Amino acid sequence: MQSGIDEVAFDKVITEPHNKGVLTTKIGRKIENLTFEDLLVVALLALIISSEYFFIFTPLGHGLNVKNSWSIDLALDSIYFSFVTFTTLGYGDISPVGFGRVVSVALVLCGLVIVALTIGKIASERQQTMLLLLHTSDCQRRISGFTENLDGYLSYIKDSSTCSRHTKPDNVRLQLNGLKYLLEAIENYVAFHLYQSKLIDFGNDTAVTMLLRKMEELANALVILFRSDVADQVICGRSLALSKKLASFEALILKFQDKKAISLQSGPEWRNSFIGLRQKIGLAKETAPTTRISGGNLKLKYDSFCKISRNEPSEWLFHQIGKLLPPPPRIHWPRHQHKRIATELGISNKLAEKCIRLMILRGVC
Repeated sequence: MQSGIDEVAFDKVITEPHNKGVLTTKIGRKIENLTFEDLLVVALLALIISSEYFFIFTPLGHGLNVKNSWSIDLALDSIYFSFVTFTTLGYGDISPVGFGRVVSVALVLCGLVIVALTIGKIASERQQTMLLLLHTSDCQRRISGFTENLDGYLSYIKDSSTCSRHTKPDNVRLQLNGLKYLLEAIENYVAFHLYQSKLIDFGNDTAVTMLLRKMEELANALVILFRSDVADQVICGRSLALSKKLASFEALILKFQDKKAISLQSGPEWRNSFIGLRQKIGLAKETAPTTRISGGNLKLKYDSFCKISRNEPSEWLFHQIGKLLPPPPRIHWPRHQHKRIATELGISNKLAEKCIRLMILRGVC
């Protein structure tokens, strides 16, 4: 029997998306996350640094082939040359000398990359928007379909709990087994899109919220089924396991929800070095605080379910106690068996004694 809550099962670790080989790379993902503001900041930094370099080192022979000393004219020439070189236009009226050639090459490479990325993002922005809308719509449709499937199982479990006399335990076991496979399919689908396609970030909160609410209703129904007359030890065990699976799925959603909130507040980790500068020059976007999709209700329901399984007589508890009882006949049992069993199962002595008494009356032991 599960004597406590397995906290490790709810400690979800968010890792980097899986490597897809030629389809994408880490550099590609970072470029995809770049915004126009980020490109503007990098371009300004490159132009400012190169202009300062040429202004300082031209009189020292490692800047531009002009004879100006440190003056306004030299500053204008440095800015002019930096802009012309950055855009790869290169009129040729001013050329670099000494180590200034190395700086010019670096500036040209930086300009090629920034200009190429800017043009590429402008050209592909409409296409990306359409693909994102299609992807988000498909995710919402599939999650809504999962919600409808769960509703079918929910109705059957409620009917089985209220009309237990006319319900066959074998049918209930089959339904719970089907529910298990459905929950695994839901978790695999949602986890894939959480890790790979930012399911939470792209406006699927409503669909996920409805799914979690349906799971909360299902968790309540599992408790009622656990207490019903149709529940044998197999049904009780599967109900408890399914409640844990629901809480584990919720923990995954909340983990990504927390990650989204942190990302909105501080930006992605790999570009945190630009955050301070972007805020100072007014490019950082202010975002409204996010709210959680769910407040850990499924985890609380699972905790409550575990307490019920340890504090109330049930077929599940009878089965666990039966495995710990000595073999018959009872006259050979040592005294105070209920205390030993209560200690091993983490239940009260009174409950263990009551369950053993009921098992004796039913002729189980």
